[in-house]
Parts: sequence; C-alpha cells; structure tokens
Amino acid sequence: TPSLVAAGNVNPYRAVRATSGTGYTRNSASERSTAATDFIIGVADGSTKRFDSSLHAEAGDPINLQGGDIVLLQTGSATAISCGSLLKLHTDGRFVVGGGASDVNWAVALEPSSAANTLIRAKLLAPPRVT
Repeated sequence: TPSLVAAGNVNPYRAVRATSGTGYTRNSASERSTAATDFIIGVADGSTKRFDSSLHAEAGDPINLQGGDIVLLQTGSATAISCGSLLKLHTDGRFVVGGGASDVNWAVALEPSSAANTLIRAKLLAPPRVT
C-alpha cells in the first residue's frame, strides 16, 4: 500500500488527492477536494493514528491507502445509494450519488446505503467515468 504524507487532517475511508502545488513527486496528499473533478489517488484505509484519535492522519503523518479496486468508503449524504449506483466525490472526500450529465464518477456502489457517514463497499473506476 503506498504511503503518502498528509498535508492536513485525513479521516479514514475518505478519498485522497495530490495536494495542489506540490505534485505527486513530493508525496503530499489531502482528503479535502477543492473541486468534485479533482483526480483522486485512492481511498484512505480504516486505521487511526492513535487509539484515542478519530483521524487517520494529521499534517506530516503518513497516509495509507486501501489496496485494490474494491474498497470501503464513507458516504456523504442521506440520499439513497443503491447497488450499482455511480458515486462521485463530495468536497470533503466522502462519496455521494453521481450519474448526472456533468458528474465525474469515481466508483460503483456494491452495497446500498440510506444515511450519511456509513461505510459501504464499492469498486473504484479507473479512469473515472464522465456521464
């Protein structure tokens, strides 16, 4: 699993992107996406930095990504997600229902969800699918 250095707070199971201005060569990454079209590197695994922390990483800490294209990810809205739904990024690194005309879809849901902040399995799409 590749290890990146966090540019800020990263929560478990959220999308990670290369940080603006640093480039991938410096291995700096952030969960926060400034635009839904940002290119993601992967999804953070479920570990936390300490037993008493809810964060996966803080600035300067390593980020561990989930391996493979079947991942656990965190949902970002209470809008119902069905198996097979296309998922796009929310600006905080969580995933929401996509499939709209201008959406950049990053994953396909493999499990349903009807609440925000739940964990579901999904298959990452590479390259992303623009509908």
